Amino acid sequence: MKTPNLLRRCFTLALLSILILGLPASAQPPDTLWLSLDEPAYRLLQKISPTRWPLATGEVAAIEESDVAARYDKVHVVHVSAFERDQLAQAVHVALNRCAGFVAHDSLADALSVLTPATGGFTPTRPDYVIAHAARVTPMLATVSDARIGTDIQTLAAFHNRYYYASSGTQSADWLAQYWETIAAGRSDVQVTKVYRGSDAMPSVVLTVQGSDLTEQILVLGAHLDSINSYGSGSISSRRAPGADDDASGVASLTEVLRAIVEHDLRPRRSIQFMAYSGEELGLYGSDYIAADYRTREVDVVGMLQLDMTNYKGSVEDIFIIDDYTDAQQNGFLVQLAQHYLPQLTVAHTACGYGCSDHRSWNRQGYAASFPFEARMNEDNPYIHMINDTWETVGSQALHAQKFARLALAWLVELAGDGGLWEGFGDGFEDSETDS
Repeated sequence: MKTPNLLRRCFTLALLSILILGLPASAQPPDTLWLSLDEPAYRLLQKISPTRWPLATGEVAAIEESDVAARYDKVHVVHVSAFERDQLAQAVHVALNRCAGFVAHDSLADALSVLTPATGGFTPTRPDYVIAHAARVTPMLATVSDARIGTDIQTLAAFHNRYYYASSGTQSADWLAQYWETIAAGRSDVQVTKVYRGSDAMPSVVLTVQGSDLTEQILVLGAHLDSINSYGSGSISSRRAPGADDDASGVASLTEVLRAIVEHDLRPRRSIQFMAYSGEELGLYGSDYIAADYRTREVDVVGMLQLDMTNYKGSVEDIFIIDDYTDAQQNGFLVQLAQHYLPQLTVAHTACGYGCSDHRSWNRQGYAASFPFEARMNEDNPYIHMINDTWETVGSQALHAQKFARLALAWLVELAGDGGLWEGFGDGFEDSETDS
């Protein structure tokens, strides 16, 4: 078993913290902003504001070379008011049964860049997609608790809402940062930070587990923290929005993965970052901000996994892999992981459209992103974006979310070890030449 150099550990962890805390400031979003949105969402916008014509239109690759047929989406760039953006978010949910359906941008240049993706230059590391750590993964999966996931869902859903511009949204982020710090207490290789998008009040919360010898290579496991109620009277920021499934379930699922890492004293070779994004419901604000900054500074994110809605079983199958705006190779590895570690579960495929969740932010920047989802699209939770997205409407249990926490844990442990030896394992395992 290797003995890490503590000084090098602390120094490198500090560098990772600078990566996060050094994000450039931006002004608070103005009353008008730019959206990039696909054709179905644009048709809805025309009904809301018939005079909002595209400033530019182009085709964006939704599904590239893979076993699934290639697909390109027509994407428009439009200038809108914040009110129109909010109206569009509601219309997309009602008519298309998906979140967002658009990406919000702070400038016209950033919006136009969606239509002309950069080529060449920095290429993130591509990991070996091999199952090599079953001796470590299997006992960890057995400790993943649906009861603890359920408790965390209920705690998050108890906030009046977790809306991006509401004080309760900020409070939920403060609570989660402190909660993650408590879970990881005593680990010198773990640090929690808050990422603010300029002067906005609700930050994204990021927990970093520093890797040993592949420190600068990072795995990202994300979920969005914010919630929204698109219906009812009064301002959106004042409405009750429990967001138990969308997306307290995802945050609770990744929190259970964090808990497993700490309880088993996992010391990964690659660094790991858990991210609870702010502002997903308003156009991927938090994740787009972080992913764009990482790409600018060529941060080596070797894989990203999104957990957005994990606890409503609306389909016969258990886990659905989102095929569009994701990485086909990493998606295939997820299927392999499920077949190997969770053979009792059935895995199927579906698509969710442009800008439906935070995986799109990373995909846009050229990072390998995947998104396992709770049901076939249009069979997922019908109560999201309502006051009825509660713990009770999923049967007051978290058995479905437990499946996603286990899959995410297997993905994280296998890739964080890079198919080779781990630095060490604190629960009685020793490094060996092979790992069965």
